[in-house]
Amino acid sequence: MKVFINQYGHINKSVLPLRFGISINQAHQSFANLNEAEFDNTGTENQRKDEIARGNKHYLGTLSINKENKNDGYYQCKGRFVIAPPSKYLIREREKRDVVVTALRPEIENLKSDIATTKHLEGMLKKNRITTEEIVKFLHPAYLDGRIIESNDIEEILADEIKPVRQKTDNQSSSSDKGIIESAPEIFVTIGALDDDTDGVDGDENKGPLVFKPLTLKSSTKFSYVMAEAYVVDTGQKNDRVWVTVINSKSEKQTLESFSMRSHLSQHHNRTAEYLKTRIGDRAFFAICVSEKYNGVLAESVTSIALDLMRDS
Repeated sequence: MKVFINQYGHINKSVLPLRFGISINQAHQSFANLNEAEFDNTGTENQRKDEIARGNKHYLGTLSINKENKNDGYYQCKGRFVIAPPSKYLIREREKRDVVVTALRPEIENLKSDIATTKHLEGMLKKNRITTEEIVKFLHPAYLDGRIIESNDIEEILADEIKPVRQKTDNQSSSSDKGIIESAPEIFVTIGALDDDTDGVDGDENKGPLVFKPLTLKSSTKFSYVMAEAYVVDTGQKNDRVWVTVINSKSEKQTLESFSMRSHLSQHHNRTAEYLKTRIGDRAFFAICVSEKYNGVLAESVTSIALDLMRDS
């Protein structure tokens, strides 16, 4: 059975990394096969009504995924897989394969708890509190050892094993940065409120309009900002600026550009660009300047510092 794995979807950012210890990064790896596929009618009928309406079906089998170098063979992942009809975004006929929505190991005993842990991970990724690489390196082995049963277990491993070995980031590059860092409580409250507003959003709703809230920073901060949460269509760097195309508040595609890069603040451009790249095909947090002269500019320094604050929280 030929299937498609979305490189930018939850399946590749949290599900496969946690449960099978892999994450694909090459286009050819998206085209996989579900071998020895056996349709599970009971599992399919026990889904939520919206999942059934989308055409999701449960299969047992072995997901065979090309390794990064095609000559190195395949990853073989045996388990239960939720398969959806071909994505409308796959235009070429040869690419119209059924899509792998999620994957579960065959020995899972508490399905609801296991799904809750990956849901928690998705929230952590969105807030920059963990990376897919850290999930593979630290959480996957713990998962196989039976040390991850609920989300609190992930938080304990993050605190005890992951944070102690991280390289500490130095945020205080300028006086304006200091004002943003000192506004950490306000940043956390604003992001928390945005997160509450979009909690439980998935599927087609994931591409819903941009939402935002005013960001109250210390008076020493020069400009005014809002913190936004939106679906990222694409992103990159060009002409010393970070750009990101999102679904805006009018449900239309819109491209925002950052301030021009200044050498002593280049880390903010790079950090924001790296984060947004990981959020393609999903929702992300980012700051936007709303001061008159720079209204609508992607605020890379505020975004970068907010990401670091969340990472260290």
